[in-house]
Amino acid sequence: MGRKDDDGDRALYEDSYDEAVDDLLDYHRNACERLSRKWSDPTGKAHAVACPKCRKDAWVRKYGVKRTIMTRFGEVSVLRNYHVCRCGHGFYPRDIEMGFDDDNLSRDVLKQVLDFVVTDTFEASRERLDLHHGIRLSATKLKHVFERKSKPFADCERPCPVVKLPIGTKRAHSPIMIQVDGSMIRHTDGWHETKLMSIQAMGATDRVYLAESLDKDRFEAQLRESPGFATLKKREVFWIADGAPWIWKMKERLCPNAFALLDFYHVLEHGEEAAKQAYGEGSDKASCFMNALTHRLIWKGKEAVFDLVKEHTPHRPRKKVDKHRAESFGKLLAYLESNRERLNYRYFLERGWPIGSGAIESAHKSVLQKRMKLAGMKWSKKNAQRMATLRALRSSVGPTKFTDAILKSIRKAA
Repeated sequence: MGRKDDDGDRALYEDSYDEAVDDLLDYHRNACERLSRKWSDPTGKAHAVACPKCRKDAWVRKYGVKRTIMTRFGEVSVLRNYHVCRCGHGFYPRDIEMGFDDDNLSRDVLKQVLDFVVTDTFEASRERLDLHHGIRLSATKLKHVFERKSKPFADCERPCPVVKLPIGTKRAHSPIMIQVDGSMIRHTDGWHETKLMSIQAMGATDRVYLAESLDKDRFEAQLRESPGFATLKKREVFWIADGAPWIWKMKERLCPNAFALLDFYHVLEHGEEAAKQAYGEGSDKASCFMNALTHRLIWKGKEAVFDLVKEHTPHRPRKKVDKHRAESFGKLLAYLESNRERLNYRYFLERGWPIGSGAIESAHKSVLQKRMKLAGMKWSKKNAQRMATLRALRSSVGPTKFTDAILKSIRKAA
């Protein structure tokens, strides 16, 4: 008896679910038909309209041209009047009025497409769009849409307009933290460093990322041209990075009054390498040196750190082992000397500021490498810059505002 009841409940479930699916399909079909009637050009003779290029009158060349627009409800077939101007430019006036372009995608579909293609490959995006949203577009179509909408971001001459820096009035007294680091991305001609910058008000959750794959000058220009940069000079700023000289030169040009700090963990890495080369990996002397180095970096100050390294550096090495030790600690001493004014870790800790650039290093994985360092990927210079900028933009504004930010940047760049 129980078995028959279970079969009956299962059949009832399947029948009711199939009916609901049929109702949903009918709703989508009716919605497409209704949109088709509303979006099509009215029948009859059409008047001349102004050409978007030369502003002269453009007359109809063809009436009732069938076009297909992809929406969340499915494909909507519309009839358009095709106008041609004397200057040779052809266009569909109704498409321009309604905001459609050659991609023929509704705004909500365009948002989904752009979000998918900057988070996964074109083929994977095609499959996911079909699976999750029932939107059937080819991988070639997705690539075409992506390249059209992101064209300003691949400009090699000037950086694309970027988003506003998170320097509002809500946290007017909070210091601004800037972190900079580089990540190696494979190009068609080898491995190249893509620079990534994070700007964040202390205590706030939102942050702005800037990415640059081509050269350091463009990277500097991105920050200088960002809305809110003038306010940045009036705020208390601390700048954390590794020992790359170009980062500190950029900091001096953009924020000369900012507090500079060498990433604490990079110092430890250099110290550990010197101790390993001098005393052997895992030796007691190497461990004692690292413990003393860590303690002095945090509590004793930079002069105590230099004294420690000098104590372990043979003054007049004669034996081969002493020369090797002098060379190892000599490199560490030169590294610390080039960053002498950036070792004030206690000052930062007393104010509750971070002393490491771990946030920007982890951001490399989520912002850049998640999309640009998949198996077998190689990027041209233009496409690497395009994707790096878009990934930074999406991480800055979030997926909801991502498409609107792209369209806004396109209008500014036009």
